[in-house]
Amino acid sequence: MKKIFTIIMTIYLMASIFCITSFAVEEPASNAVIRVSGLKEDGITLYYPENCDYKDFAEGWEAAVDYACDDDFMDDNDLLRIVVDFYADWNANDKGEFGKSSWTGFQYSTIYVPSDTRITINLNGHTINRGLTKWEYDGEVICINDDADLIINGGKSGDPIVKPGSAPGEIKFGTITGGFSCNGAGGIHMQDGSKLLLNNVNIVGNKVDYDDGAGIAVYDGATLTMNGGCISNNMSYNFVYGGGVYVEDASAFFTDVTFQDNQGHNRSTHGAAVYVDDGTLVMDGCEVIGNGLMKANDGDTRLVAYSIISILNGSKVTMKETKFLENGYAHETYVSFNTLKYTTVISSKASYLTIEKCDFSDNNQVHLIESEATVLNASNSDFTENNSFAFYGNCAAGFNSSFTNCKFSYNDPMLELDDTFFFNISNAGLSFVDCEFGEATFNNKSAAQFVDTDAPNGVGSIFGEGSLAMLVAVLALVASAVSICMTIVYNKKKAVPVTANNVSETDDEE
Repeated sequence: MKKIFTIIMTIYLMASIFCITSFAVEEPASNAVIRVSGLKEDGITLYYPENCDYKDFAEGWEAAVDYACDDDFMDDNDLLRIVVDFYADWNANDKGEFGKSSWTGFQYSTIYVPSDTRITINLNGHTINRGLTKWEYDGEVICINDDADLIINGGKSGDPIVKPGSAPGEIKFGTITGGFSCNGAGGIHMQDGSKLLLNNVNIVGNKVDYDDGAGIAVYDGATLTMNGGCISNNMSYNFVYGGGVYVEDASAFFTDVTFQDNQGHNRSTHGAAVYVDDGTLVMDGCEVIGNGLMKANDGDTRLVAYSIISILNGSKVTMKETKFLENGYAHETYVSFNTLKYTTVISSKASYLTIEKCDFSDNNQVHLIESEATVLNASNSDFTENNSFAFYGNCAAGFNSSFTNCKFSYNDPMLELDDTFFFNISNAGLSFVDCEFGEATFNNKSAAQFVDTDAPNGVGSIFGEGSLAMLVAVLALVASAVSICMTIVYNKKKAVPVTANNVSETDDEE
């Protein structure tokens, strides 16, 4: 009897497991646009059979937010996060509204992530588009409130990250677009202490007017981490900061991300690609391409931003294996109210900047680096073949900067400048070690120190071009002379002298 009971229970258990598994992999309804599930702490996905698939985006998102806001529900089910899967593009209505502002998930008609919630969005290659053609107060696409934790996957969870220039294969990219705000951000607005992880996501075609961060704005202790994807074609208007990304008293980490064609409407735009103020910024394996210019209405003049990367007020910035290509405009522009002769690839003031194995090529009408009161250390990087190029060093006392094993070849001086390098330095240490300069020329070259380089027009210090080799040769000659003298003295001590006693002892033996 016990054996029969055991067999029956085993069959029942297997059937139960089969049913659960079958439900877990069940395809969404053919007309479903969104599915809501829960991710348990042990990695198991929990679905809700009665309402996991939704035919309406607003209803599905509101349900997801309600679950995420219910602490008892999350704890009772051991849920780590609420997961939302997209099966279609989500376009706002004609008024730019995603849902009712009175609902928890739609403050100011944005897609709203409430405080302290943990949500994952799998876009599965789809797009979220707010579709705004003029600015609105809080006109961003997504707003992440204080201490919320949001993950957005362009495809599905666990997809490998696609590097710039690589074929995506089967990997899908999702897109966030159509925001236009005068308060907070264009694409994604991150508030105090919030966290955002983006994997293979494109932040494209968002705008701000009289505010900061057309693509993404990161504020007050928030942390943005982005792997793969791009931040492109975002536009800032009228005295703002951060055409692509704005970071203030916060942290942003970018790996394998492309920043392309982000623009500022005029010279007042600082950081067409990234602006960071009193924050942390890391760019690793990224590409920064074609930022900082736009075509004016007359079709002839170009308006350019003040800078591509802007770094201020104690910020700590690290750039590794990142390429800066074709930023700025190749032809002369005329200085007037809204136009500018040049832009600056990196403008850094009172901050800490590390550049490792980076490539700056084909940038146009640029000051490469404006460094004011900044500790700058660059190594193993190429600054070559830039058009209308100038290195502008404006350093203050106590801030030492160095370039080690870098190349500065085949750069053309900027219009109306005779020299490639322009130094404006007061009591600061700026050195170039083991660098190649090609045909570069220097204004105020004596302000910098050149160590074992090929810099033309003489040397900046006793350890400059040729001097170090000469010094080493002299030291080697002195060392050789000392060695010869010591050898002679040693051999003299080793020889046995002939004395009278020695002679008499020999005579006795005979």
